[in-house]
Order: sequence, then structure tokens, then C-alpha cells
Amino acid sequence: MNLVTKTPDAEDRRISILSLTDEGVKINQTIDQQMNDYLNEVFKTMNEFEKESVVRSLKLLNDRMLKSSVCCTTPWG
Repeated sequence: MNLVTKTPDAEDRRISILSLTDEGVKINQTIDQQMNDYLNEVFKTMNEFEKESVVRSLKLLNDRMLKSSVCCTTPWG
């Protein structure tokens, strides 16, 4: 789809560097804008207490995920 380029690493040919193409960047920006518009619309329907509850819950979830023993790892460690 011409959204990503794959470039072998100069020092270790087993590693490939993935990068978005210009078209990939455009699509990423479009998706990002659509998600922001959607979330803004959802938050408009909430009162301040509900918004604060959602934000507080997401912060708690993020904190717990970061402290998890399996956060941000691959099956190989």
C-alpha cells in the first residue's frame, strides 16, 4: 500500500528500520484527526465529573500497566 518503507540497518543486517512514507504520514494524520474529533464529540456529552472520572481512571490504568511485569516487553524479554 506504499505506507511503510523497510530499510536494513547498516551495522546489523538482521535488523530493519520501518518508516512511514509521505502517504503513510498523511493517513496517520487523518486517523489521528478523526480520533480526536470522535473523542471530543464523546467528551462533549459528559459533565465535568464524568470527564474527570474517565481521565482519572485512564491515568490509573496507565500507571498500573507501566508497573506490570509484562509491560512493554516482547515474548523474548
